[in-house]
Amino acid sequence: VRGSLFLSDKDRSAFLVNLLSNITALMRDKTGMQHMENYHQFCRLLGRLKANYQLSELVKAPVYTEWLGLCKEFTRESFQNWHETRNSVHYLLALFGRLVAAVPYVRNDGKSERALEEAVVQVVESYLDSMLSSVGEVVNSGYDDPLDDAGGLL
Repeated sequence: VRGSLFLSDKDRSAFLVNLLSNITALMRDKTGMQHMENYHQFCRLLGRLKANYQLSELVKAPVYTEWLGLCKEFTRESFQNWHETRNSVHYLLALFGRLVAAVPYVRNDGKSERALEEAVVQVVESYLDSMLSSVGEVVNSGYDDPLDDAGGLL
């Protein structure tokens, strides 16, 4: 969201807190996520979040830790359902990639950095597990092979 839309940095921060709070509520309640179009657009929203806000701004939000935890779980669940969500998970991978890339530029208490590190490790493990388990499912069920999609392998 362009900074010029807000009268002050305080207004922009308040908007971010409201946005993160609502995203957190959606992930917690899974409201509308059974509809693939909603799910896809939600993944796009998550993917664009870091492009619009610095990690330092996200970390300052009171709901950051909860948001990060729910985002991690949402991403892991998406990987487990790879045959239904394969067109959307790259947005989630991009989000975590951007968060990790921004870590060297953020000065914080270390707690936020550890939480991000733990989340990323779990996301990567889930991604690798889902890709490896997809091999058996592809062979046995005839699904399209997600490993054939070079762009989706990041």
